[in-house]
Amino acid sequence: MLFGALNDELTDPVVALAAEWRPDLVLHEPFAVAAARLGVPAVRQENALFDGRDLVRATVARLGAALRRHGLTELAAPAAAIAVAPPSVATQDGWPMRYTSYVGGGKLPAWLREPGERPRLLVTRSTLTGPGDRGPMPAVVAAAAGVDAEIVLVRPDRRSVRDLPGNVRVVDWIPLDEALPSSAALVHHGGAGSALGALAAGLPQLATVGPGDRRHNAELVARRGAGLALRPADITPHTLTRLLTDDSLRAAAVRVGEEIAAMPPPSALIPRLAALV
Repeated sequence: MLFGALNDELTDPVVALAAEWRPDLVLHEPFAVAAARLGVPAVRQENALFDGRDLVRATVARLGAALRRHGLTELAAPAAAIAVAPPSVATQDGWPMRYTSYVGGGKLPAWLREPGERPRLLVTRSTLTGPGDRGPMPAVVAAAAGVDAEIVLVRPDRRSVRDLPGNVRVVDWIPLDEALPSSAALVHHGGAGSALGALAAGLPQLATVGPGDRRHNAELVARRGAGLALRPADITPHTLTRLLTDDSLRAAAVRVGEEIAAMPPPSALIPRLAALV
């Protein structure tokens, strides 16, 4: 429902821009009304851990009005697809491509480039929150004093930074992919970018189950053995300590990281894309 409503709002301006620009090929996330309207080849790039075919079917059912506005009755299958999920975690259709994360701007402080004296636990939250959705940060702060680790909150909301224990530090927006190599684990809200970023870095992760795709992502990570899927209310000193010390979680995360590193880089797909034009 959410993806359908958002794409209904986006369809008209994107089609107008495409009609003005006249591209020879459209590389898109799972929805491509613009390519279908212009009659040019389309390539679907997965940007999450869903199977994009299922996501398209579910969303197109709610895009009837948008399709009719542009003289379409359905979306044709794309000319090709690009799959970024490591196969041991999720099944996707298409050419495999190594996930390359871009999670946030800003500048990484020098102290975050090297491991600290204690294991470092990064904690992030979603850029989009709904009513009552505060993510994992308050629960991590409440448990922090009982965890032998340096805990770093990335861009917390104001309610999460009151009365912080001595082992908790706060940073503003940072390039998360640059901070992961010197960290021991990641706690996050279950978003696809955070989940894939930790997998690519070979780090164990704790993903909270929540609305939208968050439960799906968290459960896939947990099923692979590369992390924990918990409700925020179930985050305790014990679960955070396990995240940092469980060798099986770390070994599985490392194996997935190696799996992602073995996938072709984005540049390797350029000749295949060009051949479709």
